[in-house]
Amino acid sequence: MSASVGLLLAWATGQDVFFFRSIRDALTSGPQRAEVLWLLAGALAVLLLIVLSARFLNRDRTQSPPTVDYLTLAVDVLGLSESDRRLLKGLARAADLPQPVAMLLSPANLAAAVEHVDESPEGDKLRAGAESLCRRLFGTPLPTLGQRVLR
Repeated sequence: MSASVGLLLAWATGQDVFFFRSIRDALTSGPQRAEVLWLLAGALAVLLLIVLSARFLNRDRTQSPPTVDYLTLAVDVLGLSESDRRLLKGLARAADLPQPVAMLLSPANLAAAVEHVDESPEGDKLRAGAESLCRRLFGTPLPTLGQRVLR
């Protein structure tokens, strides 16, 4: 407010004080080239800061959650041995199961996985191990199935 009063007094008396003359010149001549460049540089810096902070804040959300091996967890909970875990992994590979722990839900699911085992010495070993595991877990022999249960 005092600047406008001083400007009015200087205008009324006809005396231009250097300070008021510089203000009047700045208002009538427009911005200087250096001022425009500084303004653009500041705007770019703010934009860069916003983009970097957004990427920093969203970096945890873009990462996929770690996959959980439910078969290993189930083997641990059931107290099965390492050889049982290898047997179940082999059955899961042979049956190409998306979630191998489904074999441990019922004897029928275990039998469905065993049906995909090929006729080889390794396959006979998997069948015998699955039979033993079914008797220990469910107290029943491995059933024979005519259809697939797991898929």
